[in-house]
Amino acid sequence: MVLGLVALGVVGDGRSVEDKVQPSLLFIPGTESAKWRDVRKGSFNEGLVALLVGPQQEIDRQGPALAAALSQRPGTRAISPWSAGGIKQLQQLRPSPTQAAIDIDLKIPPGGNINTVVGPLEDFVNARVQPPVRAHLAGVPTLGSEVNKSSIEALHKGELIAIPILILVVLLVFRSPIAAGIPLVIAAGTVMATRWLSGSSAWVSLFGHHADAPIP
Repeated sequence: MVLGLVALGVVGDGRSVEDKVQPSLLFIPGTESAKWRDVRKGSFNEGLVALLVGPQQEIDRQGPALAAALSQRPGTRAISPWSAGGIKQLQQLRPSPTQAAIDIDLKIPPGGNINTVVGPLEDFVNARVQPPVRAHLAGVPTLGSEVNKSSIEALHKGELIAIPILILVVLLVFRSPIAAGIPLVIAAGTVMATRWLSGSSAWVSLFGHHADAPIP
């Protein structure tokens, strides 16, 4: 029983680290995505696109209100087909009557990362879009955030599978619950200390903030 509680404590302790992990963003030198990142650096924040899909009448009704709300939201700038100025290029954000794209510039506050801003933005958009219109967020930040969530979920599942097996193995080897508990307690302390050190930094990268690889 005690060994099981120790094991569950190790798994639960890692949950608080999830929001501190910085998603990995893959940029290969020489590609269009890498060039676009370099052009934006220093002048723009994280770029996303909110795609609205639905009947033309509903998009014309809900789209301008969403774009205006995004423009007024702190830390967010938005350009949409309904932006003032009547610039011809803005019509590219309306590829068809049943689709409209809103280009979003999202600022990450000090001490935050993609994980802490993408979720609230997604909730903000979904709260202002009603059926039959559907909203989809796209962009490198959302991709990195989803990869990060999937990796951490897989890690937690692996822990839940491995811990019972580990307990059985140490019980079979040491043939005593007390003797078996000693290495488990030491391992639990090591894991908790490592996760605490990782959680103390808001910019921990799961696989590295950028993965650069030469083009063959």
